[in-house]
Amino acid sequence: MSVVRRARTVKPPDRLTQAVVIFVDVIQSSDMSAFVDLRLYYTTLSHFQATVDKLLESFSLWARAEGEDSQEPSAEINIRGDEVCVILYSGRDLLGEDLSTAVRFAVELKRWWRMHPLNLERIRQQSEPISLAAGIHF
Repeated sequence: MSVVRRARTVKPPDRLTQAVVIFVDVIQSSDMSAFVDLRLYYTTLSHFQATVDKLLESFSLWARAEGEDSQEPSAEINIRGDEVCVILYSGRDLLGEDLSTAVRFAVELKRWWRMHPLNLERIRQQSEPISLAAGIHF
């Protein structure tokens, strides 16, 4: 079963010179899918995707992907199952700003996910929280 909450792909500009790529995924998701009830696994991924979606809105990244802030889109966003990929391509002049946005987004996503009620309940039950891994490439 594949969970796709919201995925938007836009054609990047014809001339792409600089980009910042953010990858985030749920750690040990494959292992989790093998030993937990399918509904629990689906619910976990749905909560993860909803958290990502809210943060993307908070950072106005959906607007960037749709070109609402300018005439040309400056982001590509894909959310599939247990992973998220965000590509920011504002151009060489704004690479530092895109990199700053990427770092802040990754840190905030890890914080929001750690404080999600699903994880707080796991901590209350003395279980390890479900963690995220994030990578940023530029």
